[in-house]
Amino acid sequence: MYDAVVSARSHPDVIRPVRAIYNNKSLHNLCSVCNVNLNVVSPRPYAPPIGPYSEYRKIPKHQDWGQYTVHHPRFLYFFPKNVALSTLTPHSFRQTVCEYVESQFDVPDVVHAGHIFLDGYGMIPYCDQHELPLFVMGRGGTLNGFPELSNRRQAMVSETLEFAEGIICVSDALAERAKQIVENPEKVYVVANGENPDLYPTSNRELIRRELNIPPEDNLVLYVGNIIGEKGINDIIQVINNGDFPDTHFIFVGQSGNLRLKLHETLIEANIGRESKILWQVRPLALRRIYVAADLVWLPSYSEGRPNVIYEAMASETPVLATNIDGIIEQVVNGETGKLIEPGNPSDLYQELISLLSKPDQLKCFGQNGLERLILKGWTWEEHAKKIAKIHKERI
Repeated sequence: MYDAVVSARSHPDVIRPVRAIYNNKSLHNLCSVCNVNLNVVSPRPYAPPIGPYSEYRKIPKHQDWGQYTVHHPRFLYFFPKNVALSTLTPHSFRQTVCEYVESQFDVPDVVHAGHIFLDGYGMIPYCDQHELPLFVMGRGGTLNGFPELSNRRQAMVSETLEFAEGIICVSDALAERAKQIVENPEKVYVVANGENPDLYPTSNRELIRRELNIPPEDNLVLYVGNIIGEKGINDIIQVINNGDFPDTHFIFVGQSGNLRLKLHETLIEANIGRESKILWQVRPLALRRIYVAADLVWLPSYSEGRPNVIYEAMASETPVLATNIDGIIEQVVNGETGKLIEPGNPSDLYQELISLLSKPDQLKCFGQNGLERLILKGWTWEEHAKKIAKIHKERI
């Protein structure tokens, strides 16, 4: 057993119960496979007693997640809370998490960060003071967007990567980006996320479709992710607007995004199946059932790490229509587990969608191949956790 403190600004809470749920799955399995004593620090803003942001008062200062406890120290802000949650300054984050960890916990064996920035950057002073190893997760945004960051932000990210004992990337492409930044590429690891196919009720597919009012002869196309341009939502909107899909139902599952209203208006006006809808903050148990019911998952993203959505589709034996970008091309085998197209091409997206939906036998074969690939590659949360525990113990 060893002790760990985790810095994770993005973690589910009572207001957003599926926010960054991959952090919860990663840490839950880490506790299970190696019996680590783990505390998570995930700051939240102070909330006024009344007003539009007062609901944040519902977030407890400590929340038991079964295998570990999440601590929500409060920070002061000078912006509305929905802004402050995404613009907490690096200095404020450092001060909040370091002071809290110093006052609340004994010195752990390791510090683990859910993301490189701000999570890893914020814990550098504490790790430096106590000579502790810092491990950071490279999940996508920071490394993919590194060239576009300001000089100041690039310096902060570089400082974090150089200081860290281990940089744990979820894809080969992200690992290569990290190696280009740091002096010692040997401290860069690839540890995939994954999913547990045993959790998906694939044998109940027809029953679930009846519960969702999806006729046997109709198609169900599923999107899971943030409703934003980077995920290809504008391309999806164009496809739905310009096509006729009276026998195809589109379900979108999201938790944030500035294109939600535009997408909602599209679904109202388009000629599509009557069960098309946008669902918000869907819990994992319900989401797994929707995956099982779907004929196809589409994800026309412009940038990704290795999206968990695709692991979830593979676990549910649901084929994927996605873009041939870094990360996704490591998961999807074009023509075997799904189809890949160039990003930013709504015309190709439309043509491939129509083609796939007209070939149910091929879709079924793609889905079965996807599950086989998931199992063959060992892309499960348990294997993910075992590899992280091994990296931790090697550096303690």
